[in-house]
Amino acid sequence: MKVLTRWLWRLAPYAIVLLLAAIETAAIVYFCDGKFFYTLDDPYIHLALSDNIFHGHYGLNAGEFSSPSSSILYPFLLAATSPLWLHEYAPLAVNLLAMLATLAMTLQLLARAGLASLDRPLRRALLAVGFIVYTNTFGIVFTGMEHSLQFALAIAGATGLIVFLEEDRLPWRLPIAIVVGPLVRYEALPMSLAMLGVLATLRPRTAVALLFGMALPLAAFSAALHYLGLPLLPGSILAKVDFAGILANPRERWEVALRKAKFLEGLFVVLLATQLFKSLRTIPVRLILLVCLAMAAAHLLFGSYGGLFRYEGYVLVTWAAFAVYFYRRFLAALLDNRRLATAVTLAAVAALPLGWFINFPAIVNPLAARNIYEQQYQMHRFAVDFHHGPLAVNDLGCVAYDNPYYVLDLFGLGSETARVGRQSGAPEWMQRLAAEKHVTVAAIYPNWFDNKLPPMWTPLARLKLSGKKISAAGAAVTFYATDPAASGALLQELAAFAATLPAGVALEFLGPPGPPAPAVPSGGLAV
Repeated sequence: MKVLTRWLWRLAPYAIVLLLAAIETAAIVYFCDGKFFYTLDDPYIHLALSDNIFHGHYGLNAGEFSSPSSSILYPFLLAATSPLWLHEYAPLAVNLLAMLATLAMTLQLLARAGLASLDRPLRRALLAVGFIVYTNTFGIVFTGMEHSLQFALAIAGATGLIVFLEEDRLPWRLPIAIVVGPLVRYEALPMSLAMLGVLATLRPRTAVALLFGMALPLAAFSAALHYLGLPLLPGSILAKVDFAGILANPRERWEVALRKAKFLEGLFVVLLATQLFKSLRTIPVRLILLVCLAMAAAHLLFGSYGGLFRYEGYVLVTWAAFAVYFYRRFLAALLDNRRLATAVTLAAVAALPLGWFINFPAIVNPLAARNIYEQQYQMHRFAVDFHHGPLAVNDLGCVAYDNPYYVLDLFGLGSETARVGRQSGAPEWMQRLAAEKHVTVAAIYPNWFDNKLPPMWTPLARLKLSGKKISAAGAAVTFYATDPAASGALLQELAAFAATLPAGVALEFLGPPGPPAPAVPSGGLAV
């Protein structure tokens, strides 16, 4: 009986996070009228790309190469399930497995630090689950993005580095984190290079071998993009990061980044300051702090922020793991004081429903998923069920996934020509592309283009969310006729579409410009 009880307590942290995930999934399905949606539009880009990868094409539109994915590896993982009905849910399954892997390594870290053992099973479960929740490892599962894998590799690298520095032993997870991390997210490259620098101090030959193991797949992918006539970096990176602007004016970039990263900046200052006079002379602490500093500098200069805390979260996970290692004696003393431990536990639980900082995405996930359901999915429905033709957008994912018609991405993730045109500011590039691709309707956020749209584009209607904007890039999407002669037919399609929208979602018509269409589509309503 004791053996069974011990095994049940061993599995308790996993059972708790899976129960929380089931509750979160049920809440999302409830808020999305019985269908599951991710909390961001971006995973549907990966899904659409992975479908085409399975059929031998790298891009979102047939006959047109593009690199819209922010990850090299992730779409290929999803492509394995492309022919199956569960393909749409593959990102959720991958992320849940990655979260469980992060939890397993967290438990090992806590045990190494002397903070959790099976002799104190409740403490062990609460600490591990708390780490998962308050580093947003739980929250980002439902984004459907590759960040769950990135978080798992980040803590693998951090815990592997601790073992290496303490025992002069190379655990398998450290090489995997170094080599695979950049293949999952390019942002992992500074972490991998910093950890390679640490390895080089004690195992230079191993470091050189791992450097080649990391660099070769990255170079091979860039070479493949070049072969397809694309830039060496994915369009998803080039469309979002202005490298030339950063290098030309790094001070402005640092000022903006520091304003956005106040918590992470403060955490690093605490980590550094408390170690300076205590044990900075010891090589492990010094090298770990250098890794933290390299990650901080790279992310402050080139990284993004926001997006339900998915961008900067890997930094927090890494630093949190190092913080547990640095402060293990202090934390052990705190936990041994029953009153203080109880007070801290109650404060942490009380902060959860308030949406305090990191755990906030876990609280708002159902509402974020509803944003995607009410906006991007409805745009998908319009394109596939009502317009039956090409559509121009600037938020690409859900519209493109499982859509047989051409989708023109005006922002540039899914169209290299559009990215170059937008970033160059060339006159009439939008109208030229729309005419070239036979696109008569655009559903976009006009402020993404500073409201500088072609003068002949006619606004027809505005699709509005039913509630607060959480994860959608804008509270409303405006439908434009790119050719005024098509306005009448498009208005009738929009009228039929409006009759099928979810409760609370509004399609506000902006006037009936253009000649009327000769007939109303079957089942539609006249305006």
